[in-house]
Amino acid sequence: IASACFFDLLALWCLLCAQDEGRQRMRWLAGCGLSLGLAVAARPNHLFGATAVLIVMGWTWWRSGVRGRPLVRAAVSLATPFALIGIALAGYNFARFASITEFGTSYMLAGGSQVGLSQTALRHVPINLYYYLVALPGLSAWFPFVQVTGFPWFEPPASYSGQENMYGLLPTLPVLWALGGFWRAARGGPAGAPWPTWVRAAAALAAANFAFLLFLMGA
Repeated sequence: IASACFFDLLALWCLLCAQDEGRQRMRWLAGCGLSLGLAVAARPNHLFGATAVLIVMGWTWWRSGVRGRPLVRAAVSLATPFALIGIALAGYNFARFASITEFGTSYMLAGGSQVGLSQTALRHVPINLYYYLVALPGLSAWFPFVQVTGFPWFEPPASYSGQENMYGLLPTLPVLWALGGFWRAARGGPAGAPWPTWVRAAAALAAANFAFLLFLMGA
């Protein structure tokens, strides 16, 4: 998890540097694609965030009037390292499990058989929204002064496995309310402007990765 988050942040750094129209721009875009691919290799569910970044960048370039050779060069620089890592990862999965989509989750040592177990479902979304966004921590007079959040007032799905010391982001990290300012920055400015473009890509990466978490069988 830490490795995937590191490569996500590295990808955003490379993408920020690539907003400069200098000679190194294509190398920074390639670095972004490489970092996104490594994030997926470390944590396969980060594929959703990486794909969102690719879509946002392609849409931004097209909307800002980038066409022809400049568009092809930018798209190839960004997508080629990502695609190469994807091909290598698919080959590695096939060599291990005879399936390009099996990353080993069916064989995890998790206290029970994981073979054929569906770890994602739409019915998990409501309870995960509760835990990730609004769940309040229990308070205690004894160190460390907070307790594990219990189950919500509604019945969790039978397939839900529980949560690991999860507290809602909105009440416990009020600094996240400042993200509203980033959204305003993303909406402002002409199409293709450097700062809004980077903010849109960063928001797409975070939103897509977070959206996947909502379907998991635990928080």
